[in-house]
Amino acid sequence: MKAQDAWESVVLATESEFARTLDSNGGGSDHAWAGNHFVVGGALKGKRVFNTFPASLKAGNDHDLGRGRLIPDYPWESIMVPIAEWMGLEDNQRLATFPNADRFNASSHFIARQDLFNS
Repeated sequence: MKAQDAWESVVLATESEFARTLDSNGGGSDHAWAGNHFVVGGALKGKRVFNTFPASLKAGNDHDLGRGRLIPDYPWESIMVPIAEWMGLEDNQRLATFPNADRFNASSHFIARQDLFNS
């Protein structure tokens, strides 16, 4: 992409509701939530971590549903909305594109486009 001079126009993002429990089921770990994701691309303000990490991973913490299944603090829209805006999503298209977006406080749950991208 860099050789083709397209890197500044590319964003790669992982996205999944899937994660793993923090404890073992005896042979591995089970399905859970609150996984981490990566976003890379030439137009990003990189080398940063967004949102927050749980204050505690101990069993019984305020995010633990049991067996280390953590409740996420941020919706997947927190990263996908600014990417869509960078790609040209208009404000009047947000709810059609992200139907759950109005269930969250955008100023505290979504990363601002200008915080994620250089342009």
